[in-house]
Amino acid sequence: MEYAICMILGYLLGCLNPSYFISKIKNIDLRTKGTENLGATNTYMIFGKRYGTFVLVFDILKALLAVKMAGLLFPELVLSGVVAGASAIVGHIFPFYIGFKGGKGVASLGGLVLGLDWRCFLLLLLVGLILAVIFNWGCCISFSASVLFPVLYSLKMHNPASLLILGVGSICIIYKHMENIKKIKNGRELPIRDFLRQHLWAGKI
Repeated sequence: MEYAICMILGYLLGCLNPSYFISKIKNIDLRTKGTENLGATNTYMIFGKRYGTFVLVFDILKALLAVKMAGLLFPELVLSGVVAGASAIVGHIFPFYIGFKGGKGVASLGGLVLGLDWRCFLLLLLVGLILAVIFNWGCCISFSASVLFPVLYSLKMHNPASLLILGVGSICIIYKHMENIKKIKNGRELPIRDFLRQHLWAGKI
């Protein structure tokens, strides 16, 4: 029962999608513009830096909050934060009130990692950035973090169950990013250096 509460708590927090509400206020559906995704990057591209930063921080904090709240509610459960955080990722990607079509879950993964081990967050960020620079694709950060974190955390905790639970969130993130792979193959994905040049360095956002 306790773990069910952690799942529900995490999922509902994850379902809170600021990109969706901003797009409703602006009367511009982000699911039909830019990357066609309800996430921080697309919000940056369509609505600018202020809104994109807000979405990024919000998506990180909601997963972080899920981890911490579950830990406070059930301190005796070793995996309470893991269950709540993974559920927040699922909620972000598959929100029930938007037809189960939300964001890609990377920022929420960041919140989950921060909530469980901030040192691992820094390590994964560094590895992801290095791979992104080498291969020139931003999705390298998403894939590397999704694959590495469940393994690293389960080894740290000596608990195979954490690998399975975190793996659910990671599989959802990888599934959502398969479209990026298709775009790369078709030459429709913007390399990260070009993205930075067109948006950040150009002062657009």
